[in-house]
Amino acid sequence: MFGESYFVNRRQLLDIVDDVLSLAKDLEIDGGLLADEQGIRADMLAPFSFFICGEVNAGKSSVLNSLFGESICPTNVLPETQYLHLYRYGPEEKNTRKSDALEHRDRPVPLLRQYNLIDTPGTNAAKAEHLAVTQHFLQTSDFLFFAFPVSNPWGSATWDLMSQVPPDHHDRIIILLQQSDLRDDRDLEVIISHMKSLATQRIGRVPLIFSVSAQLAGEAKKTSPIDAQLHKQSGFFDLENIISDSITNSPSRKETLKDVHRLATETLNEVEDGIDRKAFDLEGRIGFIRDLELEINALRQQNSTEKSDRYVALGEVFGDVVDRAIHLLKSGLNVSSSIKSLFFADPLPSRVEDMLLEGVQTAVEQRTEGDAAALVDACHTHWDSIIPRVEKRLKMKPESFDKETEGFVGARTRFSSRLSLAARQSIVKLKLRSVLDHLLARRRAMLKFIAGIGLALTATAGITGSLGYTMLPIALLTLALLIFGVTVIQMIITQRRIISIFEERAYASRRDFVAYLGEDYRDGVRQFFTEYGGMLGHIRRKVAQSKSLLKARRESWNALFLRLKAVEQDL
Repeated sequence: MFGESYFVNRRQLLDIVDDVLSLAKDLEIDGGLLADEQGIRADMLAPFSFFICGEVNAGKSSVLNSLFGESICPTNVLPETQYLHLYRYGPEEKNTRKSDALEHRDRPVPLLRQYNLIDTPGTNAAKAEHLAVTQHFLQTSDFLFFAFPVSNPWGSATWDLMSQVPPDHHDRIIILLQQSDLRDDRDLEVIISHMKSLATQRIGRVPLIFSVSAQLAGEAKKTSPIDAQLHKQSGFFDLENIISDSITNSPSRKETLKDVHRLATETLNEVEDGIDRKAFDLEGRIGFIRDLELEINALRQQNSTEKSDRYVALGEVFGDVVDRAIHLLKSGLNVSSSIKSLFFADPLPSRVEDMLLEGVQTAVEQRTEGDAAALVDACHTHWDSIIPRVEKRLKMKPESFDKETEGFVGARTRFSSRLSLAARQSIVKLKLRSVLDHLLARRRAMLKFIAGIGLALTATAGITGSLGYTMLPIALLTLALLIFGVTVIQMIITQRRIISIFEERAYASRRDFVAYLGEDYRDGVRQFFTEYGGMLGHIRRKVAQSKSLLKARRESWNALFLRLKAVEQDL
């Protein structure tokens, strides 16, 4: 249609304006004049108005219908137009009388979104009340068509009306010599020459004059594609090109687009400033969260340091448990138990190790339960200090500590369980059982050997006595008794030696035990505070979402900037 490039630019600019306003709204920036639907944007969207006048049956309605290829204005041999008719777009067909001279006619015709048509009564049949409305349209319409029938191009009423056009609107006048198909080219040249002279007398200049045939143009546009030869013959081809160029290069409309473009650029600059402010604020938020994480790390280090004496004190727990294990070891290495061990498997190393494991584990559990409770209290106190700062800095309210963590019951349990298991593993790492196994195995072998000699001597004494010997059996039995005595003495000596070795080894291992357990203790505290730090997760996620959104907004800004630059080139 007419001025297609103008409407493409306008549509592109409107899309850009909508996107700029949407982005500005996201950043809580007032769009100002750009957002005023009744202001400059309304001016930009105002349809181009086509005003046509002429005598009765000059073919005014036919000209408008042929221009737009639509049967918008009714035509009749008898005068059809008694009022000025303003044809405009409406979702449904409706006629609304605005005054005794003007009637609005809404039609659901898409092209009327871009163009308004003003059809008028014949100038030679116009009434006095039409004058004021006509004067209004003469001053506001984009195109002023004065139609003259080729049979009478001198109608004074139409020329008189042309004389009333304000001088600064003379460039909008287009004279149409209608029904040109009824005359040959020579006649048309003569008529147009006279019309130029008359126009010079009336308005002081010669406007654009076209000899046209609405009938031929209408017939040309009934075919698909348009009958190009008939269309050119009708004179509408040149007329439509002039109209299209006038729309495309309309200074006032271009100036309006430039004003809108300028406002869009200014608003986009404000958006850029808003994005920069958001980016600066976001960096502050990220730094704020980083500070919170550093606080939590410092709190972890503080608690690890303050509680270091707790796992050092576990060395005393270990000593107490070792003392009980030594008491058990003494009982298990007495004479009666030692004799019994010569004939039955000795579970003493397992019993000693189990005592160490259970004793240490129980003691560690008791101590770490209190430590875990203290850690929870420390985290609770710190979280209560975080909440008001987060509300003030990030404008969000975190959940309360108890609701967020459910009392950290799981963390407390995991902390205690970790240290309990670590205590058992630390005992195993000391390898005290293997020491006992080795010492007791050697002792048992030695005692079995000595006791075996005594038993052998006893058996020999019995055999020799049965053979009638007297002194030899007595001597053998005496020697056997001595051997058995030596065995008992060895039981006592080895008991003391084993206890001494075990005690020395166990107490020497206390430092290793504390080191093993201390490492796990620190890891447990670290893990505890790692879980506590996880409470910042939803805050981190919100900031991450803000960062992602800000990135998308900056990308949108870049795209809009390039689109505005492209439209600027076209303008």
